[in-house]
Amino acid sequence: MNEKEFQFEKIDIINYLNTVEEYELIKQLDKVTDIATKRCAKVKSGEKVLILGDTGSDERIMDLFLYKCREVGAEALKMSFHFVESVQKIPERVSRAMRECDVLFPFTKTAILYSDAIERTLEKGRILFMANLETHNMLRPVVLEADFEAMSQIGSIIKSIIQNAKKLQVKTKAGTDAIMYMDSNRPVKCRDSVADKVGELDYLPGGSWSAAPIEESVNGIFVVDVSLYPIGLLNEPVIFTYKNGWIENVEGGKHAKKMKDWLEYRQKINNGEKMHYFFSHIGGGINKRASATGNLMEDERIWNAFCISGGSNQMVFKGKNNAHSHWDGMCLDCTLIADGVQIIEDGKFVHPQLAKFEK
Repeated sequence: MNEKEFQFEKIDIINYLNTVEEYELIKQLDKVTDIATKRCAKVKSGEKVLILGDTGSDERIMDLFLYKCREVGAEALKMSFHFVESVQKIPERVSRAMRECDVLFPFTKTAILYSDAIERTLEKGRILFMANLETHNMLRPVVLEADFEAMSQIGSIIKSIIQNAKKLQVKTKAGTDAIMYMDSNRPVKCRDSVADKVGELDYLPGGSWSAAPIEESVNGIFVVDVSLYPIGLLNEPVIFTYKNGWIENVEGGKHAKKMKDWLEYRQKINNGEKMHYFFSHIGGGINKRASATGNLMEDERIWNAFCISGGSNQMVFKGKNNAHSHWDGMCLDCTLIADGVQIIEDGKFVHPQLAKFEK
């Protein structure tokens, strides 16, 4: 074993190398860490970096990030807190550390994305979001074999199309058939894993676009047939019927029942609030190396799958939903039509500017 090749002697990583398999794992994680710190977040000397976890996080990947950031001269700090169910309960000391950093790498299992602390971090910092992702998911082709340049190009084109669209229609052969209207004053987000400027929040894995329609304009049926947070990978579809932006019905088998139970549970713990029944955002995948895993951090990137969601959309999309909960579901092989112009047909780009990426 050549530990010096990876220069882990300055931190306690070597204690993890108990087996050949573990050693190979660390080598692969080292590649992920390089992608994240150098290509994506572009960490620089002198910057304040916070590697944030909780009791569900993998200390190995956090330690690697700590070392890589210190290696380039950054002032890196690792912090962890006990898992909490509600984003409203993040410890104040943790929130303060987040607000004071230049770069934040979250690895928490606590759902912090829509917390006030994240929003305040972006006032003078940037975030590469890697939370809610198991370590083995970071080693998949969706990260290690991603075509970051293609994702950036596709994202730029889709952003322009969606930003200027007034009416969107989405269909799938599985039965999805819905319409919605867009507001050009709301941002369209394209995630290519680059977060190198103040105020930027991006993700690793990357490769998705998203936008918030006018909530009350969403009407129709969405057949979620890939994965659904908080359920996971689906072996039967869950059918959502929307009327004027609100869930009117959730149909299906055991997964639909679990989803209805979750919606009721979130309403209970949030003092009767029902805004997670109200529409949040849409989106689609543009990473050819993504496949269905049951983890939305990858599944939202599946090539031309369509994302629907409920819950909070104020921070990222400047919408009107202020829910304290959030959920997402994926519909495979969508057909997407913007103002009568077909963008995607049965999971393949057909728009003149995008069809070349199907090669």
